[in-house]
Amino acid sequence: MKLTERNLAVNRRRAVAALSALVGVVALLAFTAGSASAAPDGHFTCRASAARVEGLSELSALNSEPAVANRSNDPCASAHVAIANTPTPISNVLTAGTAVATTASTGSSGSASAELMDLTTLGLSADSATASARYGCSGTAATPLTNSSVVNLRDGSGAPITSSGPISLPAGGLADIELNQTITTATSVTRRALQITVLSGVDAGAQITIGESSAGIVGNPCQTASGGSGGGGGSGSTSRPVDTTRPAISGNPKAGKTLSCSTGRWQNSPSRFGFQWSRDGTPIVGASHQTAKIQTGDEGLALTCAVTASNALGRGHWATSLKVAVKVPFVRGCPRATGQPRGQTLGLVRLGMTRTQARGAFTRSNDRGTHFEDFFCLTPIGVRVGYASNALLTTLPPAARKRVSGQVVLALTANAFYALRGIRPGATVAAAHKALRTAAPFHVGRNYWYTAHNGTTTAVLKVRHGIVQEIGIADAKLMHGRKAQRAFIKSFS
Repeated sequence: MKLTERNLAVNRRRAVAALSALVGVVALLAFTAGSASAAPDGHFTCRASAARVEGLSELSALNSEPAVANRSNDPCASAHVAIANTPTPISNVLTAGTAVATTASTGSSGSASAELMDLTTLGLSADSATASARYGCSGTAATPLTNSSVVNLRDGSGAPITSSGPISLPAGGLADIELNQTITTATSVTRRALQITVLSGVDAGAQITIGESSAGIVGNPCQTASGGSGGGGGSGSTSRPVDTTRPAISGNPKAGKTLSCSTGRWQNSPSRFGFQWSRDGTPIVGASHQTAKIQTGDEGLALTCAVTASNALGRGHWATSLKVAVKVPFVRGCPRATGQPRGQTLGLVRLGMTRTQARGAFTRSNDRGTHFEDFFCLTPIGVRVGYASNALLTTLPPAARKRVSGQVVLALTANAFYALRGIRPGATVAAAHKALRTAAPFHVGRNYWYTAHNGTTTAVLKVRHGIVQEIGIADAKLMHGRKAQRAFIKSFS
């Protein structure tokens, strides 16, 4: 067909129109792809609870938390709950004037706050308890922030309570108080203003948590899927970190020196690390940094360092270093500790020994003796040996009095070389209760004394601020019943 000028013009117009349409489609696809890539690579979580009571059979899971915002936690959603008074049956153990819980979700943060006003529980009272938690974007990184306060916390006498630790409850029994706790994982943070754990009585094990707020992330909401700002981590990892080389301890293993723990090697792009030092397998309270200063009490023991790594998807398993033995120096008159608690024996001393026999067993040790006690020096820490005092003997029937007079009835030590079923000085009360099934403690002076059945003996633990200070064994025949146990402990306090 012969093309005329008119035909050519028509074909040119059609070609231009087709090209314009194609450019429009390409632009639309590019816009759509750009919009999709701008979607965040994760989301925030949040939850707020003004109060929670656990471990009481009469409270169901639902009514144990009277004021909760965004109960499901994931994903974070804006919510606000406020009540004027705590309802029954929770009001049987916890009363308050106002309970408020609030959560808030924005494109760049998830936050939670909780508050309880004019509260009374188990005979304790406070003007208010508040806690807040937030995860927000700082560039392409999600960072946490928490805060809490307990105003004018008082015991039944009106005396202020200003620190964590065991206390005697006005309502009877004993409880462990924790103020302003922060619980952190790789992807979440929780702040608690006040937590009370009942340690004795019919409600032993029950927990009352007042003012709890949590915030966290799933993925990285601060980075887009393409790696730009608006979503999270940018590492591209699809799994949590996995260790390929265990951490290693370096430094001079001697008291007074500082050891350092390497992170080891990890796959899947970890962004931060956590550390925990242990002494012969027992975690050292507060030793959660990359370095640790060796204490005198570590002499003769093996230290390890455990490391965990985290990325935007969560925390990996703990990896533990090889053991490093801490050197025991030679100290004249204070030989290194030997033996273990076994049966009626702790190291070199045995219950039922006479004082002459006990001193004969420790001939290499210096002795700081009192009328009814000997303290035999060991490196790093010695053994305290107790004999039946006049105060104890007067509480016993004549036959028992004759049997134990002048004999060893108690052996105690703060030396972490010794352990009862894995519990050594430095362990927490919670760990001791789990391993030994300890009974309700006795509060004598500045210390709390716990006892537990231990075969032919009674295990004895001296505790302060929730940490075991001394472990030992006592004559079980003198420890029948709470009255006898209290008299026994008071005679040595």
